[in-house]
Amino acid sequence: MQRAFQTSMFLHQPDIVFVLGDLLDEGKWCDDEEFLNHVERFNTMFSVPSGTQRHVVVGNHDVGFHYMMTAHKSQRFTEAFQSPTVGMLHINGVTFVFINSMAMEGDGCSLCAEASQSLNLISQQLKCAKEGFKAKGCDKYEPFQYSRPILLQHFPLFRQSDANCSTEDAAPAQEKTVAFKSKHDTLSQQATAQLCGEKAKERWAALSSRSIG
Repeated sequence: MQRAFQTSMFLHQPDIVFVLGDLLDEGKWCDDEEFLNHVERFNTMFSVPSGTQRHVVVGNHDVGFHYMMTAHKSQRFTEAFQSPTVGMLHINGVTFVFINSMAMEGDGCSLCAEASQSLNLISQQLKCAKEGFKAKGCDKYEPFQYSRPILLQHFPLFRQSDANCSTEDAAPAQEKTVAFKSKHDTLSQQATAQLCGEKAKERWAALSSRSIG
């Protein structure tokens, strides 16, 4: 895997690399010392040249599914990879929004509440950017050029199966109708509606670690 990645870096020389979760084999189980060993191994295998940016999103193998995730596991991942639970990044006029999929459970826990609050703040900033930061209250934000935000997360948005997916990396025909488990294989309908429903304040172009069909 390391050889394949480094060969790709050499051949394509990308400006940016996004890793959409599951960076670590046992991040959800290991103690802090072992966690740091996993982080060092990842950074060695997936190092990038000085002219390339690398950004990561947390996955369930890194901190556990929602029922296993703790504030400590989430915080140590954030500190190790500078990847917040929810964050916004602007690169060459393009806006990216990072989301911890496991913090989209919607059960009112502290991590979910923090994620929801951060999403609301980002939505306000995007609305201000779209209006040129001329609306009332927008002067408290640092101005940036508006672009339709690209949503980066580990889980794909809710869908019942891969039945409607036809991209090159779609599942084999015999697996396309296998039902997905909400909050495990995809975000829940509630979380998806929060991000992309009719009442959502902003629309996203969504990317996840699995095919979005």
